[in-house]
Amino acid sequence: MKKKFCFGLALTAMSVSASTLPFTETFDGLTNNVSINNQNGWVLDNGTNATVQSSVVATNSSQALKIQNSQVSHSLSSTGTSVWVSFQARITAAPDTDPVMPVNASAAFFINTNRYLVVWDGTNPVVLSEQILLDAWTRFDIYCNYDTQKWSLNVNGTNAANNIGFFSAAQQIKSLKIASDSLEPAYIDSVSVIDKNAAALPFLETFEPTNHIAPGSINGQNGWVVKSGDAIVQSDVVKSGSQALHLQNAQVSHDLLSANGSDEWAQFQVFCSGAQSAIPVQIDTNVNFAFLIDTAQHLVVYSNSIPIVLNTQIPTNTWTRFDVYCDYENMDWCISVNGTNVASGLRLSSNSRLARSCSVSGNGYMDQINVSDEEQPSVTGDIDFNKNGIPDWWEQRYFGGITNAASDGIASNGMSNLEAYIAGLNPADANARLSLDRRGARRFSWIRQPGRQYDIYWTTNLISGLTLIYPDIPDSDFEDTNTVRTTEAAGFYQIRVHK
Repeated sequence: MKKKFCFGLALTAMSVSASTLPFTETFDGLTNNVSINNQNGWVLDNGTNATVQSSVVATNSSQALKIQNSQVSHSLSSTGTSVWVSFQARITAAPDTDPVMPVNASAAFFINTNRYLVVWDGTNPVVLSEQILLDAWTRFDIYCNYDTQKWSLNVNGTNAANNIGFFSAAQQIKSLKIASDSLEPAYIDSVSVIDKNAAALPFLETFEPTNHIAPGSINGQNGWVVKSGDAIVQSDVVKSGSQALHLQNAQVSHDLLSANGSDEWAQFQVFCSGAQSAIPVQIDTNVNFAFLIDTAQHLVVYSNSIPIVLNTQIPTNTWTRFDVYCDYENMDWCISVNGTNVASGLRLSSNSRLARSCSVSGNGYMDQINVSDEEQPSVTGDIDFNKNGIPDWWEQRYFGGITNAASDGIASNGMSNLEAYIAGLNPADANARLSLDRRGARRFSWIRQPGRQYDIYWTTNLISGLTLIYPDIPDSDFEDTNTVRTTEAAGFYQIRVHK
């Protein structure tokens, strides 16, 4: 039985109307439990099993594509020479054969028999070090540069391959193809294709030479655009490392690409060199959230486009850390200064549910910008106003306020709120649980959550206690091959999660 999963950007002409970029497909608005063929421009090229379903979906999604032994495609139209493709995939079995390279594809990769990623660098397949987990959602971000005929691949926000050669020469993206030659299902969700020089989240900007930033104007470097004034990379005033950005009555922006779209975290360092001479009367209608420092150094936040002056004053001539959390499901946001929350429950100022860009303006210095659409403990884990072990963003997200979730309160699934947070589960979902699913005699799997680590314990009886047998498992499944344990007549396995 063939089991293979392949994704490609191809140039084959299609008989249906092409979607002009940007193109987003969440599958949520499509007809459930029927074929994807002819829904929202999708075409079933071969096979019969490519179905919209709601049983297996990515986080904050209600429907996804289930594909078995089939190929689907979608025609795209773009005049841009820089294209970002982002999607989430979940495989349920390791392949036992490798696929043939898609005809006329610019960029393509697949998962091999050992679950390693294989990319085509020109016409040469290259096995990468990334091994894809079974029964867990994996996010892929592909950047195609049609000027240089090169492409890059990120896996779960980490670069896996860079400056790979196109298999076939092309000037623009023409279609997207997804294929699986397997009776075992694969799942696809949260597809996004844009033709801007956008950065896929998580986005980290340190302004360092290691991030391909040179001293001088930031304009055109690493995707930054200077819209007004002067924005200079310099080394005299820095938070960490050797370089930071100096804004001189300037506005800079950077396009972003979010695949998840329901949550966003941003952290950055600001050095104010003096009071602002003026503040804007109103913000742009496309801005989701905004804040500024007024002429008296007070922090001003916007809630539903209305400015609110806080008592918080931002000091000059020193570095200040800002942390922002946006909840695109509840359409609100909160902000912290130097690790302390100063405003929460603020309403977003636009109806957009995706992070498309970040924009900074004014006078001063910036360093260490980090924007993510997945929880990162290094960015979000230390801001806890009431010191109950649950971060502010989580309490705001699920309980409507940064002090509303008692750590020992009982969630809908029977866990305490603190336990639900540690496990990465939705406390309002009675079916959200951490459990081992048996997939064989001694093989088990579970749903892995971002930023969590998992340990497996075992015992012959529940009275004598459990012994740690597999610490910090990097995958979402394991098979116990220990000859002592597997010959026992009975045994108990337990999974524990920690951050």
